[in-house]
Amino acid sequence: MKSRTAHFGIGLLLGFLCFCFGGMAFMVYVGSAVSPGSGYIVGVAFFGILCLGSAVGTFWSLTHALRSPRKDAGCLPPRSDRLQEAPHLSTPEERLAHLAKERDP
Repeated sequence: MKSRTAHFGIGLLLGFLCFCFGGMAFMVYVGSAVSPGSGYIVGVAFFGILCLGSAVGTFWSLTHALRSPRKDAGCLPPRSDRLQEAPHLSTPEERLAHLAKERDP
């Protein structure tokens, strides 16, 4: 997936899920204060892990979305400078010979 807009949307969605999972973990924690038990620890751990995982995904997606676009290092300069080397050649055969000479190893 290369679209920066898609990464931004996924980052926002994961951020919302992180907020929801964090709220659910907090509600389970508050519920454990009313009636303590081992089931609440599992609930807090479960929603806490989901919250942390979605937070990591949010930061990863937003870093990809907000990164400056890369410049392609493999782009070649325009060929117009090579073609302007021999403007004095007038016949098509001379122009082709020049290109063939440039192409030979």
